[in-house]
Amino acid sequence: MRSEIDSKLCVLACSFAAEVGIDVVLSQSRQRSAVIARIAAAALLRERGMSLKQIGRRLGFRHHTSVMYYLAIARETPQMVAPIIKRALDFMTSLQRACHPTPTETPATRCAERGCPMPAVMEGCCRRHWQMRYAPQKFELRERVSSGERTIVGSLKVPLAGLRG
Repeated sequence: MRSEIDSKLCVLACSFAAEVGIDVVLSQSRQRSAVIARIAAAALLRERGMSLKQIGRRLGFRHHTSVMYYLAIARETPQMVAPIIKRALDFMTSLQRACHPTPTETPATRCAERGCPMPAVMEGCCRRHWQMRYAPQKFELRERVSSGERTIVGSLKVPLAGLRG
C-alpha cells in the first residue's frame, strides 16, 4: 500500500459504490449494503497489499478475524462483491484523472503566471491574473510597495512607523 490516503480512498470508493455513507460503513451497523461495502473494501485493500490488522484498523477498528471472514465471503460469493469493486475502481481512476494533468495538456492551456495551476482563459492567463495585468484598478489599492522610507499603497504615500520621513 502506498499510503494511508490510498487506503482511505479505497474505503470511501467502496462506500460510494454501495451507495452507503462512509460513517455507516465504519460503524457497527449490520445493514446489508454496509456489510457488502465493508467486504468489498476489505478485498480491495487486501489486493493492494495491506495486512489483516491494517485492514481492520481502516474499517473501523475491526478484529483481524472479522477481516478474514470478510475475505472468505468475498472469495465464496464474487458475484456479490465484483460490481461494487468495479464501480469503486472506476471512481478511483476518474478521481486520479481529475487530479493529475493529462499528457495531452500543453503548457499553453495553463496560466502563464509562475506557479498558477489554473487553466488559461484569456491571452494565456487565468481570469484572476488577466484582471491583474489588464484591469489593475481593483488591485492597485491592495498592492503594497516599500521604497525604503515610505510605503506606497496605490497612489497614496503613507509614512512608515518608526522611520524618519
